[in-house]
Amino acid sequence: SLNKIYNYGQVPAEAYSSAFDGVNKMTCVLYVPKNSIDLYKNAGVWRNFFNIEALANEEAIDEINANGKSSIQKIVRDGQVYVLRGEKLYTLQGQEAK
Repeated sequence: SLNKIYNYGQVPAEAYSSAFDGVNKMTCVLYVPKNSIDLYKNAGVWRNFFNIEALANEEAIDEINANGKSSIQKIVRDGQVYVLRGEKLYTLQGQEAK
């Protein structure tokens, strides 16, 4: 009865060929990052899914408290994690994101 899979990985993960046995790959929709659709269409068990679509541009935000002040937020956008500090958005490597 599985009808949707959300995979936020930019690169398709390795999976055993039997990982989705019993899943109707003709009707189950696989949601992946927009820029990774072609990678999934050509990768291992993922290529067996008939419906591979882009994830919605949804964001998830968590507040991070530092010294009792909520000044930093973690943001997940299109499967990538960013840190919002003040008005600026940064990658986890500390580079400013655009």
